[in-house]
Amino acid sequence: PTIDLAAAHDGEQQRAALVAAIDDACRGTGFFALTGHDIDAPLRLEMLDAARAFFALPDEAKRSIAIEQSQNHCGYATFGGERLQPDLLGDAKETLDFGIERSADDPGCSPLEGPNQWPNISGFRATVERYQSAALQTADTVLGLIAEALELPTDFFREWFVHPLAGTRMVHYPPV
Repeated sequence: PTIDLAAAHDGEQQRAALVAAIDDACRGTGFFALTGHDIDAPLRLEMLDAARAFFALPDEAKRSIAIEQSQNHCGYATFGGERLQPDLLGDAKETLDFGIERSADDPGCSPLEGPNQWPNISGFRATVERYQSAALQTADTVLGLIAEALELPTDFFREWFVHPLAGTRMVHYPPV
């Protein structure tokens, strides 16, 4: 199902219908597509431009932030460098993974949290971090709606969302 998050701000009756739609989707198919979120089109386009700029770099520049150099699985994976099954060819894509930026010595970090590796592209990091912030804000809204659907306080999940384990992945599928 596709759910329009904009209804969360359209009044009590619309919000109740939105909560019911999320509840139905979670109990039925188990997932939903989201529209009407707060990640505005200019920021989404800026992220796409940042991804295009990164994947257009020479291989040497991309490999300088290889995921193998990261202790927390953040960085660049080459074309064919990932595979879903060991007996298959590598995936026909290249990727760049980021987490929520945290210091490596931050208490409570999981093995997948810590510092990111950033490419040397002007404004790149700021764009990614703005996008992550907007996505986390949207996630917080959705978690509040799910809590409502479960007849819990809207902020019920917030204490577990202080340091979310969230990833941002840029993927480039070259033309074939």
